[in-house]
Amino acid sequence: GMVNGQKIPSQVLRELASVYYNSILSAPKTPIRAVVGTNLITVLRPFMMYAGAKFGRGADRAQQAVAAATIDAIGKAYSESWKVFKYNWQQGLHNKKMSYQGRFDLPTDLQNFKRLGKYAEEFGSPSEKMMYRGLNTLVNLNTSPLMRYSQNAMGAGDAAARTVIGRFTARIRAAQEGVEKGIPLDQLTDYARAQEQRFADQIFKMGDGNMMVVTDEAALMAGREATMTRDVEGWMKAFETLQNNPVGMLFFPFVRTGYNAIRLTVQHTPLEAFSKRYRDIMAGQNLEKYGLTAADLPAEKALMEGRIAVGSSIVAMASIGAAMGNIYGDLPRDKEMRDLWRQEGIKPHTMRIGNTLVSYRDIEPFNTVIATAANVFNYQHALDEDIKTELLETLTFMAAAAVVDKSMLAGVDDLASVLDPEGLLNKGSTLGGKFARSGLPYTGLIGSIGDLLDANQKEANNMLEMMIKRDALFKSLVPPKYDMLAKDRSGVKFEPPGSQPLLRAFNFLSPVAITNTSGDSVKTTLYEMGYNLPEVTKTYKGLRLTSKERSTMQKYISMSSLRKDLEKVFDSKSFKNGFAEFKKLQLRRRNGYRVEDQEFYKMVQKVFRRAKREAYLKMVGENPTFADKLKEAKVKKNLGGRGRYDEIDRLLNIPK
Repeated sequence: GMVNGQKIPSQVLRELASVYYNSILSAPKTPIRAVVGTNLITVLRPFMMYAGAKFGRGADRAQQAVAAATIDAIGKAYSESWKVFKYNWQQGLHNKKMSYQGRFDLPTDLQNFKRLGKYAEEFGSPSEKMMYRGLNTLVNLNTSPLMRYSQNAMGAGDAAARTVIGRFTARIRAAQEGVEKGIPLDQLTDYARAQEQRFADQIFKMGDGNMMVVTDEAALMAGREATMTRDVEGWMKAFETLQNNPVGMLFFPFVRTGYNAIRLTVQHTPLEAFSKRYRDIMAGQNLEKYGLTAADLPAEKALMEGRIAVGSSIVAMASIGAAMGNIYGDLPRDKEMRDLWRQEGIKPHTMRIGNTLVSYRDIEPFNTVIATAANVFNYQHALDEDIKTELLETLTFMAAAAVVDKSMLAGVDDLASVLDPEGLLNKGSTLGGKFARSGLPYTGLIGSIGDLLDANQKEANNMLEMMIKRDALFKSLVPPKYDMLAKDRSGVKFEPPGSQPLLRAFNFLSPVAITNTSGDSVKTTLYEMGYNLPEVTKTYKGLRLTSKERSTMQKYISMSSLRKDLEKVFDSKSFKNGFAEFKKLQLRRRNGYRVEDQEFYKMVQKVFRRAKREAYLKMVGENPTFADKLKEAKVKKNLGGRGRYDEIDRLLNIPK
């Protein structure tokens, strides 16, 4: 409502939003990943300075020495930051003010809401009292340490990172003073260490709990950069407006984080040279806008040059690794190839070491530059992949994929699907299940526990199944997927490669996930062919199967001779020759050469059709009504094809 011309947000909507955010942030890995990422960005600053001074625009031995002196400060800085972390963690547990204020002042808001309770109880109507009591219960739930542990940990981690940056700033300024005084460079670290506290007294002030709090503008801005909390600028502010809308919040929950992630990524590429900040700092102008002084300028220049140099080097190395098939970027844009990745055990944003995949997804800020480089090369294995044929198209889509995955733009596709009737038909159940489950507590936590306890993938079709397919409490109710290509032909449920119990336990908490690929020659061959394996059991003779029917068909196929028959095909001379020639000639769909039309592909297709037919016969024997469904679908198709709409109308009016 409006009070004195000022819009007052609805407390009910605010609390429902809190449930949503607490829920999606509740996975145990989330705060660990955030704290590690923030502090990685922080601790790399002096190393980037050194790289810039060494490999930037002319080697600068003085700034190399300044960077080395700052590296020397890491141990002391983190020793102090650990105390700051513990203090802020305790403050968060008791809903007290942390050292650094975020977007919302929770302690003050909570205090003001509690004050309203006195007036509600004394002057409110029975319905108003009931409303306040219900809302108070929701407030208590949302502010409970059991609900806010993730946000409390991230807030404490941010405070620790800001402390480290403050200490780095003090050491840099002490070292710069030494350079100006002519201190020999081999003695600069000792000088800076001795003079650091004098500068720290200018950068920090004593805050609550006898904790030192950064007040220096340059250190504050660097802290906001590392903690991804800089204000959104430019046209991207439109997404913040959407985020403040109850519906928009579902699609764009973390606008500020996404904006800052993109900005930080750009700083590690040559594109940064086109930014106004880069031009200003290199020209030594408008320094006050960035909280800098003339004394800060040499180190800041070295930092910017170092980031560009290191980022460019990583892109080059990632390109080589991806070209060799050892680095993977974002998931492919077509669903068939995404499903094949899952079947083979390939995870997005991973590096291959033998059959082991190590995730780089949370290694900020290099994850996006690595993914962008890897995306260009990830399709070279595909026989009939259009994306690989034109470099410009590849670069455009793949660079966009990396940026979208990193930023608030990831919600645009979901929003477009809702607004488009065809998209809503295809993705409605998935989106509905995701949003509905996120509106309930502990989505992330229960989903993570579900993955830990049960690695079996599920056949989820409708909205309810989508909601609970990862839920530790209910995922067993969703029909399981079966491994149709397993070496064990007794009917093995499908678990993606890398689902061993010890690996699942490690990945439950580790910010760097480790998995492995299948190492299965049959699965690898189908993957290289681009064979649409996951779509095999979605329909039978045009009839779209239910989750239970798909699961049953997979079970019977996993007990058939499918694998043996495929191995025989793959060993045949006609398959080997056709497969090799198609790859050698690099034939493409746009030139009229569809992989589905090739003899070697049809040989594989024939094996799968035979296995499906055998599975269908067993399904009919177990459930005769399935045959009736297939017959009914065929009758409807024939009636429509002959224009017999009178018969169709009669069928529609038959009582169910």
